[in-house]
Amino acid sequence: APSRNSNDILDKFSRERCWSSDAAAKEDEAKRALALEEAANALLEVGLSGEPNVKKFLNRIAGLDVARQNLVFSLFMATLDDVVTDAKSTGEFEGSVEDIRASRITLKARPKVIAIDSSCGAKTELTSLIIDRGISFNDMVGTIIDGDEREGNQKSKD
Repeated sequence: APSRNSNDILDKFSRERCWSSDAAAKEDEAKRALALEEAANALLEVGLSGEPNVKKFLNRIAGLDVARQNLVFSLFMATLDDVVTDAKSTGEFEGSVEDIRASRITLKARPKVIAIDSSCGAKTELTSLIIDRGISFNDMVGTIIDGDEREGNQKSKD
């Protein structure tokens, strides 16, 4: 099934192929089905069936004509966008590098290896942090004293 965002991609491909004159493809849904069939045939043509890895996928689609490259890659990106959006909405998406803002950050424990990729040996580590996003007691006291001094100066001017 096409992704939620694929209709524009399929419609554009249909217009470029001039399928509007084809009697069997007068309705948008029929034209979209033809475009999806074209994408599926293109993948089979370059030897992609099942679930290939991304590297193989990108290398193989490079062998297609430009119009079909654009179609297949655009559908891939639309599907990927849908998968990421769904994962974010359900809380399953894990971003890579995150900016952490805090007044103080300390390491809770040494980083712990939680997984090792069997194909390349890359390690995934869990790093636990203690994050203090508040203000220290001393800074708060200093802020209050500075505020009182400013108010005192303002009152003495009156």
